[in-house]
Amino acid sequence: MDKIDLNTLFQFNLFLSFLGEFLIMLMFIRVNHELENSYVVKAEELNDSLRELSVAKEKAEKAAQSRSMFLSSMSHEIRTPINSIIGFTNIILDDDPKEEHKDFLSMIQFSSKNLLVIINDILDFNKMEAGKVELEFIPFDFQSLIHKIYHSMKVKADEKNLEFKLEIDEGISKFLIGDPNRLTQILINLISNAIKFTLDGEIGLVVKLEEGSNDKVIVRFIVRDTGIGIPEKNQKIIFDHFSQADSSTSRKFGGTGLGLSIVKKLVELYGSNITLESKEGEGSEFSFLLEFAKSELIPEENRFVIQKNSSNQRKNKTILVVDDNELNLKVAFQFIRKCGFECQLASNGKEALQIVSKEKISLVLMDLQMPDWDGFVTTEKIRASGIFTPIIALTADVSIDVSNHVKRSGFLDIIHKPFLPEDLVNKIELYAE
Repeated sequence: MDKIDLNTLFQFNLFLSFLGEFLIMLMFIRVNHELENSYVVKAEELNDSLRELSVAKEKAEKAAQSRSMFLSSMSHEIRTPINSIIGFTNIILDDDPKEEHKDFLSMIQFSSKNLLVIINDILDFNKMEAGKVELEFIPFDFQSLIHKIYHSMKVKADEKNLEFKLEIDEGISKFLIGDPNRLTQILINLISNAIKFTLDGEIGLVVKLEEGSNDKVIVRFIVRDTGIGIPEKNQKIIFDHFSQADSSTSRKFGGTGLGLSIVKKLVELYGSNITLESKEGEGSEFSFLLEFAKSELIPEENRFVIQKNSSNQRKNKTILVVDDNELNLKVAFQFIRKCGFECQLASNGKEALQIVSKEKISLVLMDLQMPDWDGFVTTEKIRASGIFTPIIALTADVSIDVSNHVKRSGFLDIIHKPFLPEDLVNKIELYAE
């Protein structure tokens, strides 16, 4: 074998080294190129995804806005005639009708209020979905509230010949701080369901002290029944909105399927949760804990009586009602006059502006949804004319957006239709000049 030239071997090794580096560089360039292409593709895919998300978000927002507008419109259109029905019924019932007519009038009143409950359930659910429901914390008479709920629901239980038992722990403080309206809503929903789904047997409301200290109490509420019960397979979905045990339940017993969903969300607002124990064919038991602070203040009880013999003080106050709905005007006129106030009517904003410009008006009850000048425009024009007569918004629209708009638009307060007689009189007494 010939002797290899060292110089040639060195050059060959150097060549192999350069070749290796060159091949590595080529591979790096290729990999880098593939990565760049991959980044470009991924970036395009990401941009496409972001565009799709943006479009989906926009569609969802438009859908939510459309739903909110639909519910607001539906609320106004349905609550307006209900306001007339309930209003005229209250007026006739207060006018000493014949005994044989009282039952029929009471049934009309009861059915109208039931329809209103269904509408309010739908609107409450919509507000909860949007996160626009908050609890209020005010002093209230806890013991009295529980007994009022019991006696009001016992009437419904008696109609079905169901026994309704109340067990309330007398150790719970009489006056607490919380949201009596939402507590009432929770219990009414649960007790209504218990009565609805119980064909015979009994209903029970248990209110007991779970834990107490010097400044707060934790109360357990239990609503039980001996009704149809809930199959185990359906117990996980029973709190979902628009859900009932099965479709036949909805057909047979009616309802929106929103009651338990609303109850669950309200209990969660308190930072608690609701539990269910049920056996099909034997009944159900719902249980939850709520915490209340103790109150040192004694809440005022508002008692309302229509004063047919009006005082001179009320006679000297003139209330202007502005509404494009003739029936609403008639209801308001009859009620306000029955309470002893003077009353004038305007069917549109222009007419209202003329009246307040020429006459001494103590208070204006202003409908918000009117053709041409709505309540907001009319109020703006009245204020622009240098007239500062107190104005209260009177509306069938209970949406949060409308309430916020009212606060920013020169109104002193808002009354929702159909109104409670005592609420309207209290507001008139508070604001009328």
